[in-house]
Amino acid sequence: MRFLFTLTIFLGSALLFLVEPMVAKLILPRFGGAPAVWTAAMVFFQVALLLGYGYAHLAVKWLGPRRQAFIHIALALLGLLFLPIVLPASASVNHGGKPSLVVVGTLATMIGVPFLLLSAGAPLIQRWFAHTDDPLAHDPYFLYSASNLGSMVALIGYPLFVEPALGLREQGRLWTFAYGLLLILLAGSAVLLWRSKEPAPAAPDAEPTPPLSTKTRLRWIALAAVPSSLLLGATTHITTVIAPIPLLWVLPLTIYLLTFILAFARKRVLSAQVLTPIAMICAAALTFGLVMQVFGYTYLQLAIHLFSLFVICWACHQTLVEDRPHASHLTEFFFFLALGGVVGGIFNSLIAPILFKSLAEYPVAIVATVLVLPRTQKPSQRWLDIAIPAVVTGLVILLIQLDFNRGWGTDDATLMQVLGLPVLIALFGSFRSIGYAIALSAVFIAVNVSRVTNGGFRQVSDRSFFGVHDVFLYGDEHRLRHGDTMHGTQDMTHPQEPTTYYTRTGPIGLVMAEEKRRRKNMSLAVIGLGAGTMAAYGEKGEKFDFYDIDPTVISMAQNTDYFTYLFNCKAEKRVILGDARLSLQVAPAGGYDVILLDAFSSDAIPIHLLTIEAIRLYLTKLAPDGMIAFHISNRYLNLRPILQNVADQLGLVTRFDLDRGIMPRFKNKSLWMVLARDKASLGGLMTDARWTSSDPDPSEPVWTDDYSSVLSLLRKGGW
Repeated sequence: MRFLFTLTIFLGSALLFLVEPMVAKLILPRFGGAPAVWTAAMVFFQVALLLGYGYAHLAVKWLGPRRQAFIHIALALLGLLFLPIVLPASASVNHGGKPSLVVVGTLATMIGVPFLLLSAGAPLIQRWFAHTDDPLAHDPYFLYSASNLGSMVALIGYPLFVEPALGLREQGRLWTFAYGLLLILLAGSAVLLWRSKEPAPAAPDAEPTPPLSTKTRLRWIALAAVPSSLLLGATTHITTVIAPIPLLWVLPLTIYLLTFILAFARKRVLSAQVLTPIAMICAAALTFGLVMQVFGYTYLQLAIHLFSLFVICWACHQTLVEDRPHASHLTEFFFFLALGGVVGGIFNSLIAPILFKSLAEYPVAIVATVLVLPRTQKPSQRWLDIAIPAVVTGLVILLIQLDFNRGWGTDDATLMQVLGLPVLIALFGSFRSIGYAIALSAVFIAVNVSRVTNGGFRQVSDRSFFGVHDVFLYGDEHRLRHGDTMHGTQDMTHPQEPTTYYTRTGPIGLVMAEEKRRRKNMSLAVIGLGAGTMAAYGEKGEKFDFYDIDPTVISMAQNTDYFTYLFNCKAEKRVILGDARLSLQVAPAGGYDVILLDAFSSDAIPIHLLTIEAIRLYLTKLAPDGMIAFHISNRYLNLRPILQNVADQLGLVTRFDLDRGIMPRFKNKSLWMVLARDKASLGGLMTDARWTSSDPDPSEPVWTDDYSSVLSLLRKGGW
């Protein structure tokens, strides 16, 4: 009996985690990667999850577990009407109305009913189990470990096994088959429930189940919201600032799910009383790691952030488990747990980008951890809640002032002294929730205001849906960075000269020289604006169109206090905000002599810009003798086989140029690949020894809107 209930919960949760990346890949080519699209998708999934938990609670409360089981199976059968999962032919961001509403409506049509029913599975099955005659039925919470194990298996299994092996159509059919198997398991679980004896009624003199207070419910929400927010903050920081490695986001989420498994295990591994002091030390370690803001020590930073995430999430979830109510309140307990997760997710994804210009939600979650984890505190020592923060704040201000006055610099050793001592003193007060929280907040605020970090030359920081962007000043050099990824630099002593990957002696410089030799008044489309460096090539009579999805990047590139490439560009220029693949659809046919794509240097490459359908679209916008240039410099992914295979499928001619070796200042090594309809369209690049040919890679399938996987490219390494 126990095995069947465990397997049912496991499979249901696995299906829940498998469907989200499937649906995301399905809608991406049609809707693009605009913020409104992904925000709407995130809100849909979180609201649907919460509705599923709400349905589980109310259905059991009104109908009782036995009657509700019959209704739930009937509804689950109804979910088959929505399968297999396909994107409606009419679905499009240009379909009319607001994109967010169109996305929500499309997702509701595609997967709404099955997703809601799967969301309800974990609390429902536990509640059914509680009404069986199993010896452990009185405390069914351990089954939630199976739920999170299923989620973890799906999380790891999708990018490692499912995505590389199957296209989206095959994935949809496999998911439908697994959903049918789940129906059989649900029916089997319901039969065991119906055949079990009803729990004996409580004796007249038995102690009644205590009612839940509002304070208890709010505590559950807080204990679930903080790990959820911390997870998102840590993931963003790790994948942008520390190591922008593709698929690295899987690791924090796996750790988060693991803490649920450990906390809800049938036999307790560690108590909250043991975990909480360690979590306080981790809060100090995270504070120090964040205010240091170093670009280096990758593995050490990863270890600190991941271990701290693990301990803090485990401590919060363990506290939740130890505060769990009687099984009669099980579905309500999980509803508020889910509500807390949604609150944390909405705070990071929707509220924080509006409130903060930096990744401040991560420090906020760290401070919130200090407040929500319970500790035994003596009322007579409340004065410490003022004394400790006062000492820490005063010390931070004093040391920062000394740093400025004495010119100690912003090297790692100096920062460890300036910032490490106040954090260490704050840690001595970690047994006081409020005092410790205020002390850590003081460190974050003082450092943010003074800007004493290894990025102490930061001129401006701003954020959008896509993350935080900074402009750094290094003497006469201005740099645009997104975490650890550089998106352009300008030498203000020679502001007309393109730099980094775009120098006149580099591959794209050769492309531009060839095009200018072959024709007058060229027309260029650039996908990926960055600092606007390509505008340095613009001359009078030419037309340059820049496409970028991030409004913050556009704003920084157009601000002459930071960069002047666009301002000084002599060509007729336009900057077009939006997803490039969708925006190009309205461009005139054959209107561009060169289409340049420069959006693949970070960890999360826009796959929908590399599929065969996307390149067919570019060809319709390309002049008959034009060329498409791809900038595919990437530290972790080798994109050349993908482009070569697509080009071979379409009968295109290709050349690539890897420019490396000893690089002078303001020039970076880079890898570029050009595609054209015939050899004549590439002109002198066909005979230039720096440009070489490439062979198709039969081991790598052609990427389409239906099939793509970065795993094999990651194994092959970067360029």
